[in-house]
Amino acid sequence: MEQTQIDGLVIMRPDGIPVTDSLRIAGLFKKGHKVVLQSIESGHYAEEFNRHEIKTVEYRDAKGEMRKMYELTESAAMLVTLSFTGKEAMSFKRELVWAFHEMRKTISHITPPTKVLSRQEQIMQAMCFLQEDVKALQQQNEIQQERILLQAHEAAIAAPKVDYYDEVLRSDKAITATVIAKELGMSAVTLNQTRSDSQGRQCMGSVLKVSRQGAHHL
Repeated sequence: MEQTQIDGLVIMRPDGIPVTDSLRIAGLFKKGHKVVLQSIESGHYAEEFNRHEIKTVEYRDAKGEMRKMYELTESAAMLVTLSFTGKEAMSFKRELVWAFHEMRKTISHITPPTKVLSRQEQIMQAMCFLQEDVKALQQQNEIQQERILLQAHEAAIAAPKVDYYDEVLRSDKAITATVIAKELGMSAVTLNQTRSDSQGRQCMGSVLKVSRQGAHHL
């Protein structure tokens, strides 16, 4: 991390995490930077925090030379400054807490930049969309095939009855209710009960047929 100047107590890291550093803390608490570095190193804070919480970075001093400093997250900064005492120390700590609070508010209102996809990523995305479309079409085709098979099965079951109705309608002879009931898989009593219903009579009227010799309706 290369910097030519230090301004602002808390800054935003490229990954969106608010951080401060040992140089800023030294300026806030009016301590020498070496004192803050020694406090961090003697406290072994680097062992307690992972590299995302506290890590070694560099800055350019007034002479243009690169110097070491530590970058600290809010948790790490609070722990490091616990050892700072004095009349103004508490006020400085409150200022540090407030600075992190304000930075978090600022970050929450920042709209993440829209990622620009590379050519390869665009192709991969298009292939994913195409695969989803193909899968949807396959599912629709399977549903259609199931409907066709069901209709064919129902037609196969109904075919014998349809043939029988056609045979009855083409016949010149009267057929007894018992014969018709047997062919339809029911008793003559049930058939007669069906005929007694108005809807049943309408149905049977299309099945029963008197003979050409003037036989009466069953």
